[in-house]
Amino acid sequence: MSILEENNNKQAQGYFWIIIVAILVFSIGGYIYISQGRSEKQTTNTPTRSFQVTDTEVSLVDESTEQDLSSVITVEGGSTYFKPNVIRVKQGQLVKIEFKNVEGNHNFVLDEFDIETKEIGPNQITEGIEFIADKVGEFEFYCSVSNHRQLGMVGKLIVEE
Repeated sequence: MSILEENNNKQAQGYFWIIIVAILVFSIGGYIYISQGRSEKQTTNTPTRSFQVTDTEVSLVDESTEQDLSSVITVEGGSTYFKPNVIRVKQGQLVKIEFKNVEGNHNFVLDEFDIETKEIGPNQITEGIEFIADKVGEFEFYCSVSNHRQLGMVGKLIVEE
């Protein structure tokens, strides 16, 4: 066997081991990635009060039984939006809101019920917003930071009889 053939043979063996190691690394990495994804998706079933939620509206009244479903409503604030942007309650109902900011600086204002939170930054939460919905009607809530209200960062509280 010549020196050239011997070098080619060693080079081929080197490539072989590099390929084997690469396959092992990708296999183990893929397994870990998939395992973490599955464990993050697993949730426990804990009993909670349920209320009707759509992409834009939350109602704390079960229309079929007129039952009060008082619970904490989480209102998310982002880049000039509130989600949900419609909250429907019954007159006399205790309303509890948790304002969660996900992007930018925002606050939550509801003039007719004297609610105005302090301005908070991203990933911050304002808890403890509570009031009795003692007036019937439709009331606008909004963000008073800069021109966010004019840009559409508004929502509606609907208080029904």
